[in-house]
Parts: sequence; structure tokens; C-alpha cells
Amino acid sequence: MKKYLTERNIRYTGIIFLSLLLPNVTDLPCSGLDIEYALAFMHTFIFWEGDVFIIKFFRKKFTGIDQTAKRITYAAISIILYTVLAKTAIKLFAAQIGWITFDGYHDLYGEFMVSFITTTTIGIVYETHYFFVQWKKEIIAAEKLKNQQLKMELSVLKNQISPHFLFNSLNTLVTLIEEKHENAAKFTEKLSEVYRYILQNKEKELVKLEDELKFAESYLFLLKMRFGDNLDFEKDIKNEQLNKYVPPLTLQILIENAIKHNIVSHSQPLTIQLYSQENSRLIIQNTLQKKKYVKDSTRTGLENIKKRYQFISKEKVDIITTESYFMVALPLIKVEQNEMKLSV
Repeated sequence: MKKYLTERNIRYTGIIFLSLLLPNVTDLPCSGLDIEYALAFMHTFIFWEGDVFIIKFFRKKFTGIDQTAKRITYAAISIILYTVLAKTAIKLFAAQIGWITFDGYHDLYGEFMVSFITTTTIGIVYETHYFFVQWKKEIIAAEKLKNQQLKMELSVLKNQISPHFLFNSLNTLVTLIEEKHENAAKFTEKLSEVYRYILQNKEKELVKLEDELKFAESYLFLLKMRFGDNLDFEKDIKNEQLNKYVPPLTLQILIENAIKHNIVSHSQPLTIQLYSQENSRLIIQNTLQKKKYVKDSTRTGLENIKKRYQFISKEKVDIITTESYFMVALPLIKVEQNEMKLSV
């Protein structure tokens, strides 16, 4: 059906339709009905074809949507001049071949007004259609450019994760070798398992909360090897939330952030709590016992998480700090039919 709804087919159909309509709504001084229809066809064909030529000519000269005002101004002036000249030429030609007489053209103002209304209507229809087509193209082009930019930025953010994690894990390993070298081999084995998860998921935008939790527990196992009972972990996640999604390694970054910025000792054990809320939010909370000095802080963790969420959710990551605890609330993402149709 669409192949028949071309501009040319619509134009020719419109010319025939108006040619049949005009004799019934105007009073052309013709000697017969057949001549009246022929004259109506001549008017409609010449005006419509001429207007289309003028409109397309100025479209090529002033293409962009930002040049709409200039395009309309030049086209309108040209169409007015063309209408006057075409109307005069038709009148002279019709009189020359005896279809009408000059005496019969008693209402020049009325006839010119009909011509102007016809050509103006044609021009408005064409320009309105062209404007919205160009507007849609510019929106699509801007959206494509935005998506390309977002993908590039997201790729940069995801590429930060692996070296960031490895850097901090190696620091932990070095400390473990110094303090409890008998557990270093076991730590290295677990570290390889944890890093395998990173390699498998670092290119993904989202992972299931259930898988992320298993990974976080493995990471906490590594930390417990170093800190023992000085680090406490509590978890309370509703089963219905496990099939929702989070950006990969989000929990690891937040747990590592809590360890890095807080004292973890026998006198000041650190408690990390992980629980879900009914409003599809995951809460990661730790007791606040800040270190006076944080060694080698790259400051990429929380900023990385916030930026990644900006790409995939309308909901923001909430960060709350009180005198006794530090809390981060993450939106849990629903993925419909395992596609990237995101809703929170």
C-alpha cells in the first residue's frame, strides 16, 4: 500500500480532484461545461506543478531545519510572483483560443484570491510535511549521536573497573603475604575465581542481583581471610528481588570502598549490611569509623557507579552519611524478557 502513497501519485490525484471540484465552487465565464473543466484543470495543474518546483528548488538551497524561516520567505515571495504571472498567462491564453473573453473576467480580485488560496494551501501542506520530516530526522540523528556518546562513555567506565579491582586486590594480597603468608596461596586461588567473574561480566551493562550477590560473598571471603572477626557482614535480600539487575561489580566496589575508608580492627570492628527494600532499592550500609588518612585513593568507585546508573535508569543512586553510618541506595533494574528494556 505504501508504494502507491507517493508524493507524485498524491499530487496527480489532487490535481484531478480539484479540477472536478473547482467548477462547482467557482463561476468561470466559459462558453461550456467542458471548457470550464478544462480551464479548471489548467489552473490546478500549472499552479500545483509550479508551486512544487519552487518549493523543491528552495529546499535544495536552504536544507536545514534552522533555515526554515529563510526557505519559507523566499518560497512565499516566489510563489506569489509565480501565481500572478501564471494567472495572467492562463487568462491571455484562454482568451486567445476563445475559451473566455476579457469582458467575462469581471471579478479579477475574486479569481486571484482563489488562486492565492489554492497555491498557499499547497505550499503550507508541503512545507509542514517537509518541516516535520526534517525535524524527525534531526531528532533521530541527535539521538544516534547521543547513544554513540553514551556507549563510548559507558565503555570507558566499564574499562575502569577491572584495573581498579585488580589494583586494590593486589594491595590486599601484598598485605596478606606480609601479615598471614600461610593463607596467601588460598587467597590467590579464590582471587582467580573472583577475577574470572569479572572477565565474564565486565562487558555486560547489567547482571542479575543473584549472581552479583554470589560474587560479593566470594569477595567478602577474601576479605575475611585478612580481617577475620574484625569484619562482619549481614545480608537480608527478599527472594523476589533476586531476579532484578544491577551493573556488574557494583557491590564489590561499595564493599571495597567501605574497607578502604574505614577502620577495621579488633577494637573497632566494621559491620557491612546488605538488604533490600520494597521500593526496588538495594541498600549497602556500613558503620562509619573513618580513617584519618586513606592511602592511594583513586576516587573512581562511587563516581563510576553513579555515572553507570545514569545510562540505564531514571532513578538516582542515593548516598546518605550520618554520624554513625554510611549508606548507598541502589535502584534495582527490571529487564523485560532478557532484553535491554529497562524500567525501575
